[in-house]
Amino acid sequence: MEINKIDPILHIRQNKKMYLGREDVNQDFLATNIADDALVLGASTVVIKKEKGWWIIAADVDWLMAGHNEDLKAIFQKILPLKNAGQNAIRREVLLTAFVDDILTWNPKISEMEVIKGESTREFEANYQSEVLFKFAKRALAFRIKESGLCI
Repeated sequence: MEINKIDPILHIRQNKKMYLGREDVNQDFLATNIADDALVLGASTVVIKKEKGWWIIAADVDWLMAGHNEDLKAIFQKILPLKNAGQNAIRREVLLTAFVDDILTWNPKISEMEVIKGESTREFEANYQSEVLFKFAKRALAFRIKESGLCI
């Protein structure tokens, strides 16, 4: 018997209701789910900011790397279990890859920005990368869906 591998991003896109609980992509839902994951993965302080089309989530711990030795980008490409969150719970960074245009992450203390998907902009980097609001954070993540609609 042959086991067929599936593309996790394609599978998520084809099964929106299973992963999002709805047919439409709601950015509020995505942002609050990422913040929830950060809390489950050890953060005690999480801030969500929405401005100029970007959603920014910052936490007092590096939740993205919590419990993983993988490459940072790999976390956004796979369906990974979210331990301590219940049976069948998954980390939801992969939902961002499936449904948004741009994903950026950085450590505000180091100010090293990494583009996970899409592109960064000089405006974004100048305005948010070193913002005082995020000085407490050890990890920040930003995403957006461009006005033209979804990338899929």
